[in-house]
Parts: sequence; C-alpha cells; structure tokens
Amino acid sequence: MLHSQSYSATLLTDKIMNQEEIKIKHMIIHELVKEQRQTTAKTVLSKSALVAEEKSIFLIQKLNEHFYLQRTLITYGVFDSDPKRDFPKEFTKYFANQAENLFVSMTKDLLDSLRIQIQSNAPAKGGYFIFADYSFKGNEYFAIYLIRNTSGLLFSWSAGDFEINSSIHVDLENIAMAYRINKKRFQDNEGQYLGFMKKSQPDVSKYFINWISAVDLVDNKIHTNTLNEIIKIITLPNNTEGEEISRPELKKLFYDAVKSSPDKSINLPNLSIKLYGKENFISNFAEENNKSINSEFKPDMRILRNPDRIEIREDDINLDFSRKSLNTKIRLDPDNLDIVIIESRSVADRVREER
Repeated sequence: MLHSQSYSATLLTDKIMNQEEIKIKHMIIHELVKEQRQTTAKTVLSKSALVAEEKSIFLIQKLNEHFYLQRTLITYGVFDSDPKRDFPKEFTKYFANQAENLFVSMTKDLLDSLRIQIQSNAPAKGGYFIFADYSFKGNEYFAIYLIRNTSGLLFSWSAGDFEINSSIHVDLENIAMAYRINKKRFQDNEGQYLGFMKKSQPDVSKYFINWISAVDLVDNKIHTNTLNEIIKIITLPNNTEGEEISRPELKKLFYDAVKSSPDKSINLPNLSIKLYGKENFISNFAEENNKSINSEFKPDMRILRNPDRIEIREDDINLDFSRKSLNTKIRLDPDNLDIVIIESRSVADRVREER
C-alpha cells in the first residue's frame, strides 16, 4: 500500500543517499502566483538556471522518488500532434540543442503561456514550478513538478532567482502535479514517452494536461504487450519452498491473477508483494528497463494468453495445443531440429481426409 511521505533534511550537514543516481543537466524554479477564486495571475521568473549542487540534487532526488513510487496515479501518453500547440513546439526546439540558455527561455515562455490559460479560470491555483532536465539510473528525463506552499519556506527569492533553502521540509503531500518526458522514448518516437501524475484535484487535471498538450493514447493492448516483455526478462521469484519458479509458471501466476480478479484487471503492486515481497519490485524493474506501464489496468487476454496453452503461427501453419503435449505428442525430431513431429492418430486421420 502506497503511503504519502514527508522528508525533512538539513542539507548542509546531512549526507544525501544515492545522490550519484541523479545527475542534473539543467534546473530552474519559477512561481505562478494565482489564488483560488481570483481571475488574475502573474509569474515570478528566475533569470538563470540553478547550479547542480547538494541541495538541488536532493530536491530532484525526492521529487523523482515520489513520481517513481506513485505508479497508480501515472497515466502515459504522447504529445498532441496539432502543430499549433505551444508545449510540443517549444520542447522539440529545445531538445534539438539542449543548451542552458534555451532551457531557461523555454521554461519562461511555457509558464507564461500557462499563466494566460489559467488567469480567467477561477478554481485554478498556482505554485512553484520546478523544471528539470536530469538523468536517473541511466534514463534521461525532462520533468516539471508543481509544489504548493508548505508549512516551512522551501524556496527563497534572491537577486532575481529562486534559491533552495539550506534547511528544508519537502512535504510530498503538497506536490500537486508531476510530468515527465522520457527523452530516449521521445527521440525514438516509441510512444508512451509522457508520464503525468494526476491527483484528484480538478483544477490540476484539466489545465495542466491541456498545457502540456498530452494526449492519452495508451490502451490496454500496449500495456499488455509491455507486461509480456517484462515477464520474459524479470528476475524469477521463489516459491513457498524457496525454489526458483520457471518462466511459464511466472506467466501463469500473472494470468491467474487477472482471471481471478472480479473486474479482470491486474494490480502490479499487489502482485509484486505476493511474488517478491516488495510492493515496487515490478514497477522499479520496469522503470530501470525503460518500460512504461500503468500499475493497474485490464490486460488484453488475447495478448496475455493462457500459458497452459501454446499458440504458434508460423510459415502458414497454426498450432494451438496444451503445454502438457509439448515433448510428448508434439516434439522436435532429435536428428533434425527443423522437423516437428506430431504424434496423434486423430490429427493424422484429419490430414489424410484433406489430401
């Protein structure tokens, strides 16, 4: 079960754990000032990017960690293909060069376009927008995190820029939104390169998704194909006797979990606890292997398929048979592995009838 978390740290004295996993390329903080029920908004823009030092690394580490853990709230999509949309156009221009000056100007322009969109939207609220281009465990991301005011002052304004306080309280309850682009998937046009975390805040869900120009094109077929890819390579768990199970047995456990679910869905955190004893083992494995998948969805059973049966469609021949028949009724010729032997009187009779 996922829990909301708060982190307190005196950054000048405390050691950052695993900071080597986070490498910041560019980072900047801006503020969008807008109160609920008001129809005016303004921006407070930093003039330059932050230096990648202990405080900024710690902050991105915690924000990325929150995104990493809240898999049930993340939906994957792609950019709207409309050429008039500001966000894809500005990001694509930056992506071609990725220079710091382009990063700074892009973030200012994008936040100003958001200001224009929401200033007449009475329910919408502002906050601190953290833009970051960084890498985590070998994957490169461009991310935006929206943080609302906390009980302690997280950021301070100094000489035209927002600074991160030396002693801070990062209250993850106040992260209103998170949005992350997997840069490699974007470059390769693989789809599902946008991941956005939508909390149950109507002021966030509408204007933020519209602002980032995200279109959720992910369907259950894509998730099911990704799940099959994960099942093929993920570490095999042990059974109750402590013995490693086989790959077909693992797939059967996933298949049975879906079939036994009242709504025929799969919940990866629950299954992860059952198989590996850790709620985020499967989602962490997917993340580390550059695979985007929702933590709960309804698999396409035509793709997941019953592992007790083997389906082969090759060379204009379709075979569908029980796994129990493999190496008994259906087997390879030991003298010629290009020959498949089907030992069945009834199948032979049918073939004779068709001659």
